[in-house]
Amino acid sequence: MTTNTKNGVILIDSIPVLTEIFDYFAADPIGPLLNLHRVASDSKNQINYCISEQLMLFERTSIDAVKADKQFQFFSGTHKGAELDREAGLWLLNRLLMKGIPEARLKNLTDSLGNKRPLPYEHPAVADLRLDSDCMVPLSCFRVKTGALMRAETGFTIMPPIESTNSQYWLLQSLLHEHLQAVTAVRLDPFIVQPANNYTCMEYRMWWYGRPLDWARIDTLKAEEHGRWAPGKLSTQAAYTDFAWTPRDGEVHFLCEEIPLRDDVQSRGSRYFHAIYSTEQKRIVHIDGAIRVYNTEEWDCRQASHVRSAGKIGKRIKVFRIDTEVSRDCMGAVCSSFFVWNNDVARYFGADIPKDI
Repeated sequence: MTTNTKNGVILIDSIPVLTEIFDYFAADPIGPLLNLHRVASDSKNQINYCISEQLMLFERTSIDAVKADKQFQFFSGTHKGAELDREAGLWLLNRLLMKGIPEARLKNLTDSLGNKRPLPYEHPAVADLRLDSDCMVPLSCFRVKTGALMRAETGFTIMPPIESTNSQYWLLQSLLHEHLQAVTAVRLDPFIVQPANNYTCMEYRMWWYGRPLDWARIDTLKAEEHGRWAPGKLSTQAAYTDFAWTPRDGEVHFLCEEIPLRDDVQSRGSRYFHAIYSTEQKRIVHIDGAIRVYNTEEWDCRQASHVRSAGKIGKRIKVFRIDTEVSRDCMGAVCSSFFVWNNDVARYFGADIPKDI
């Protein structure tokens, strides 16, 4: 994606997308996948006219390529003529936004490393909040409404650890379920900012998991224990997931990292989870979750190692941190929710999921 703007456009795969449209959906908590058609059909929406202008920007060859796509043909139904061309244009625009927005988010996060007050913290609703060294703020400073963090009549969200903007939803629900608002710091998403009366987000129904694993074995662990999972058919698309338990001076450190596919590194970081377990207290004394952003060379280097010995490859950006002791069950619930759609992690912490999916 080309992030430099010219004449009010952003180039995604060499195709111009109007910056007004890009910025609108980058700030949308639901995103273009579910909202583009609704907005395109709403003549009262401020961005509706821009979408019509955008469709006229697409070249004929691009529209024809979409119309020849088998997946588009399956979903295009009975559309014909100009209506079919419009549907093809919306299909193309959706794909460009779904690719370009996650890429822009990662670029913003990595480019702002070292910036003492990156986006969105200059917004008046959060300008008074003090950031920690990882650019996180206390979750307790916000009123939680469904998946939104509300403050001063403005809605924000936790930075999603993968491309899907709703991937932070289950993490937030676990933090609330375990009553951890007062002891959790979170990184706000740089783009998703909406007036409270205009903030719409999805509410989901899905089991979250946190049943205990064999903690008796972890209590007496003398040597490092580690493994690697290849994703099943219904897990999120990734190269693999590493995990390790490492004993250190009366504590056991748990590391887990889900490595993205090599072709996805521009739009997706790895999900990285760290916890410290006190074998004496039988409690978790620290938890944090982050993303690691790799370029292709760093991804190649990462393949020669394991999470337990990978060191500091890539750029790490923290998503949340819990600053209190929590139960082992709580750690399992939070970890599984952070890795939502990763069936291997859910299964490891006790979810009743068949091994072949």
